[in-house]
Amino acid sequence: MKIISILAFLFLASCAGYQFRYQNNPFASYGVKSVAIPNFLNKSLISNASTPMTENISSVLSQNTTLKIHSGNSESADATLIGIVTSSDRRNDFYQTTGTTLIDSTAGRRAFYSPNQTSFSLTLTIILIKKPTKVDLSLLNKDFLPFIDKHPKVVFSKSISLSSSYSRYLSTASGSDSTNSTQNREILNKAVEALAVSAGNTFREEVLNAF
Repeated sequence: MKIISILAFLFLASCAGYQFRYQNNPFASYGVKSVAIPNFLNKSLISNASTPMTENISSVLSQNTTLKIHSGNSESADATLIGIVTSSDRRNDFYQTTGTTLIDSTAGRRAFYSPNQTSFSLTLTIILIKKPTKVDLSLLNKDFLPFIDKHPKVVFSKSISLSSSYSRYLSTASGSDSTNSTQNREILNKAVEALAVSAGNTFREEVLNAF
């Protein structure tokens, strides 16, 4: 009976500890009780890459803190979370072929190698800035961004490097180019969604847990 009581006590204590951590506001000492999260800026070569990033980071804040979250811009929020997704500007540098498949010759076309595995890299920069003005936001460019953490209104600045690869859809059927393009776009989107989940985990472990 004593063993059962001890185990029950440890279980309740662990639950209480988890609940305390959930209720914590990591930015309370900075006077931040509410955060506005506008859709992150996408400066990468992948269209809509910022949407899943915004959703996952917002979800991590909602589930792991007691901060009041405002979707989009809000003048009433104590601070604004700015996210910027970037990548190489050159497609040949951004998309790296890591595997190929030999496509047999067909009528009027010689055999050739087609990419079947592609890797890519993104960077997500996240900045929490208190009551930003238009002038403050104008500083979020490539030249000043590496020094943004020196800004007196910035609570934190974190850059997360993200890399992934995906297997490309290949079809040699006649008129399949559009099908290939659609299928590969869907596969790429899934890879970006997985990276967004990874970004959320990194944000929770390396930012929220550090405060």
